[in-house]
Amino acid sequence: MPQSSGSQMNGQAISTNASMVELDHAIGFSGKVDNSVFLHPNGKDFVLIAGSSIVAGDLNDPHSQHFLTAHDDLITCIAISNDGSLLASGQVGDNSDVVIWDYATKRATFRLSEHDYSVTNLAFSHDDKLLISTGS
Repeated sequence: MPQSSGSQMNGQAISTNASMVELDHAIGFSGKVDNSVFLHPNGKDFVLIAGSSIVAGDLNDPHSQHFLTAHDDLITCIAISNDGSLLASGQVGDNSDVVIWDYATKRATFRLSEHDYSVTNLAFSHDDKLLISTGS
């Protein structure tokens, strides 16, 4: 299995070690999570929660999927910026984090570690300059 190096965000290392099993294709989503499937603003992609991963795919090509993996527990919510350039995801668990993704590169770029148990909602402002997160 190929190994990829980790990166650092906000002083915290994000492991991108792919030494376990590499996903090739996903069918299904986290149906117990409200608002877990989104149409991307570009009109051709979808974004969905699948456990502790996010799947970004092309509506016209079911084999064109990207797996965004930077969470260590179940993802509870996602938000897409109005211009589609950013994606934010939150998780459940002790020290639950919000991860900000660059949608074009499908890479995690920032990690916010402010919630103690769960991130329940995420939303970008109308101009995409602010992100609000709520949780417990």
